[in-house]
Amino acid sequence: MAYKLPTRYFMLCSFMILMFWVLLNVVSFMYLGSNDKYLTKGYGRHLQNDSPSDDFEREMIAQEKDPSTLGLIRNKEDQRIRENGYEKHAFNELVSNRLGFYREIQDTRHELCKSMTYSSNLPSASIIICFHNEAWSTLLRTVHSVLNRTAENLVHEIILVDDHSSLETLKDELQNYVKKLPKTKLLRTARREGLIRGRMIGAKNAIGEVLVFLDSHCEVNKDWLPPLLERIKKNPTTVVCPVIDMINADTFDYQSSPLVRGGFNWGLHFSWEPVPKHLLVKPDDYVLPIRSPTMAGGLFAMDRNYFNQLGQYDEGMNIWGGENLEISFRVSKTTLCFILQLQNVGSLLCLDIPGQSSEKQASALLRNCKETHAKVWSLNQDNELKVDRLLCLEVTRHEMLKVMKCHGQGGAQEWRHNKTLQLYHRASGLCMMSTKKSTVKMEICDDSLTQKWYFTTD
Repeated sequence: MAYKLPTRYFMLCSFMILMFWVLLNVVSFMYLGSNDKYLTKGYGRHLQNDSPSDDFEREMIAQEKDPSTLGLIRNKEDQRIRENGYEKHAFNELVSNRLGFYREIQDTRHELCKSMTYSSNLPSASIIICFHNEAWSTLLRTVHSVLNRTAENLVHEIILVDDHSSLETLKDELQNYVKKLPKTKLLRTARREGLIRGRMIGAKNAIGEVLVFLDSHCEVNKDWLPPLLERIKKNPTTVVCPVIDMINADTFDYQSSPLVRGGFNWGLHFSWEPVPKHLLVKPDDYVLPIRSPTMAGGLFAMDRNYFNQLGQYDEGMNIWGGENLEISFRVSKTTLCFILQLQNVGSLLCLDIPGQSSEKQASALLRNCKETHAKVWSLNQDNELKVDRLLCLEVTRHEMLKVMKCHGQGGAQEWRHNKTLQLYHRASGLCMMSTKKSTVKMEICDDSLTQKWYFTTD
């Protein structure tokens, strides 16, 4: 049996449905016109008219495609994120968050670098990133830049060392996120250890042949790792630092770096110094490795066994700021300060100069290492053969070898010690050799034993 409802009931229901539909559209309009996430993701809707609010929304959508407007503050929450970022991290966290975990950056390498090839069997690397309360977006952008711009066979593992962070996002949320990333593991300290001991924890857990230390707020560029591993493959006692480009703390614009090397002052403060002009004469000089007196502490690569042989870091250091100079001096002490000896048939002869003390313009000669205390020579970062701190071995216009005051300009005082153990003088194109009269002279380079020189601490 059917039951007929009154006509006024239908009218009431129709009115309520109409009101609900109108209310729903008003709420949707308000949400879509003001929601930050809606605008941030670049979503849009068809605009029916040219009202001021529609113009504003259209402008916001267009600006999201322009990196220069990523720092645009639209509400109080944006202002809070920006101010909080500067207070805790000293950079614009609002821009960093909007960049996401990965972005395209310009290839800033020299053109000659782009055509260089490297060995197919390079050693694998353990990449160690130590952090404490790092911003979520910068930390993960560091990790993703490594994963996306590094050949898989070169990365043995990425080790994240959380030095007792207190930020909630770096706890369970980070743990769950890292589980989804390839070759990435997260270690946590039980208490605040400081950067140096934090890195030590990472190094002790590393398995790769080479240790690569990175800061937790950087982005690696294209083909960044092969040049570092190539140098270490050729000489495991080489410590290699990459060219460090710059990311603007306010805008996060990626900028290329001038060609510099590490130095320090008498207060033992690290500083960047221009590369001397005499080392940048030919186009190839701009892509060849540049010897540096010291290194930046945040980004470098070192053979894992050599790192252990050096004694690793000094664990008595609590914070960053001195570890880079300390380890630089240890590397220099073990690899640069040697007595120069000549291996000859039936005897060992040492390069020396006459007299009890070094004198300017004294001629170089050879002496039996067993009978006399030979002078200590060092082949330094400027490729000078230096003795007694202030004097360098120089080839005169008449191809005589004398010690002169060091001038740091290369030329007649610039030497190379190559794989064949020859001491090659760059300006003359000749090699140093011994004579039967226990003297030394410059001669056309060959493979004779009289041109074989090696460093020893004996």
